[in-house]
Amino acid sequence: MGLDVIACESVMVWPSRYHISHQIYMNDFHQFTLPINSELELVEKVRIVEYMWQIAYADNQISVHENHLLRKIANLLNVPHGDYIAAKMRAKPALLK
Repeated sequence: MGLDVIACESVMVWPSRYHISHQIYMNDFHQFTLPINSELELVEKVRIVEYMWQIAYADNQISVHENHLLRKIANLLNVPHGDYIAAKMRAKPALLK
């Protein structure tokens, strides 16, 4: 199961549905993870974490800040640690394994 086009498009309307301002409190991750937690199943949230790891690995290195940020977001998405690590390992490029 993954995020299809309809699911991706629905993510775009979440801010207005939940009265989230894009201009205020952009560092408040709770406002962005709340609608994801209420709308998506665990498998979809794990997929989001995996996609974020793919982006983080784009330069073939992970900074401590990237690692901390992704762990924080995974926690806010209620992704269990084992699923978080599995998503990280799936996203890791072959040359870094």
